[in-house]
This record gives sequence, C-alpha cells and structure tokens, in this order.
Amino acid sequence: MRVKNHYKGMFRLTHELLVLYCYAYSKEQAWMIFCRRISDKHNVSLRTVMNYFNGHADNYEVTIETEWEEG
Repeated sequence: MRVKNHYKGMFRLTHELLVLYCYAYSKEQAWMIFCRRISDKHNVSLRTVMNYFNGHADNYEVTIETEWEEG
C-alpha cells in the first residue's frame, strides 16, 4: 500500500505569500491540490491558477515536509 507524504507549498502572489500544507502521493499531486485550494480561496478558475504557477516563473515551491516509508 502506498503512503502519502506531507508536502509544503509556498506560492508567491502579487502582494501575498501563501504557505499551504497537504498530504499527497507525489509532488505533482500536491501541486494540483494546492492549485485547487488557491482557486477556491481566491474565487478564480483552476485553469487561471495552473497557468500562473506553470513553472515558467520562480513564483512557487513544493517540498516534502515529512516523508513516510511503507512498513
């Protein structure tokens, strides 16, 4: 059985730094969860958030806070 890791996401908006946490199987899944949360919080479309944080600018970072192993 796969185990979810604990991820931290830091997202730089124009006048705000969002620090979010979630559990996910991969960094890509964590990024998607964070994008959905930002979309809901700021009442914009998911596509808009995904395009803003598409990796072309240095405006976000997703890192593993706690890595769990199967055991």
